Amino acid sequence: MGGVIYNDPRTSLRNYETYVAFVDRGFIKSRPYDAFGMVMTYVKIAPGVSDTDILDLSMMPARTAPNHATGVQGHATIFETNYQIHVMRGVVLAPDFQIYFHPNAQRNLKNVEFIGFKSQIQIM
Repeated sequence: MGGVIYNDPRTSLRNYETYVAFVDRGFIKSRPYDAFGMVMTYVKIAPGVSDTDILDLSMMPARTAPNHATGVQGHATIFETNYQIHVMRGVVLAPDFQIYFHPNAQRNLKNVEFIGFKSQIQIM
């Protein structure tokens, strides 16, 4: 799957966002209800936001710009992968790994890696 989300740059923080993703369920024959997924997202910040960051940070470098920015916001890329483990009917566990390039769309911040975990329990 994939998509593009466009926002009016005059009224939105994000100018546009694109994403591509896939999910493969049952690729391990003995585990037909497990699923493996990956997604890549790219976010471009509206030019007016970047221009405002430049202006704000040039006037008061010790302060932060809008949206808690400590640098000029431009773009960010996120890669995520997860594996959904079907434990039993109604119980799914899903470890998750994400890498953020340019967190908060700022080049002055180090890239970050996250490990997470989701669970879903349905009571019938």
